[in-house]
Amino acid sequence: MPELPDLAIVADALHAALAGRPVTAARAPGPLAVRGTPAELEALVGQRLVAIRRRGKLLIADLDVDRVVINPMLTGRLQLASPGAPLPSKTAVVLAFGPRARRPRDAAKWTARAAWIPADDAAAEVRYRDPTQMGKVYLVPAGVARVVPGL
Repeated sequence: MPELPDLAIVADALHAALAGRPVTAARAPGPLAVRGTPAELEALVGQRLVAIRRRGKLLIADLDVDRVVINPMLTGRLQLASPGAPLPSKTAVVLAFGPRARRPRDAAKWTARAAWIPADDAAAEVRYRDPTQMGKVYLVPAGVARVVPGL
């Protein structure tokens, strides 16, 4: 399990890089880690990412309507990448994002001018991979009562 300070850094970094961007594609190359249906995954497309935050040992991505909750367990990792970059093995979920109007005002100060943050007019992907497939990605559509342990 990534340590809590590590998860806080990941949440801050992904929030600075992705908040305000629309989801342009969603796929699950390793569906064993996904808790939700293909239709629920597809429903993420077109929604804007409002925020990414940490709650306990979970990362929560709040979209316009739905939510994605990631429990990385012991070996889960998130990768911020350019579209078309080689996909690491054991990748469970890929969310592609389009351009945004501007960087979020509530982004952590330490992320300002970070070279690894995609330009606002560029596309980006976030990939969840887990070599042991212990971690889980929960799709939580609005109005669906899905149990997410720890939430």
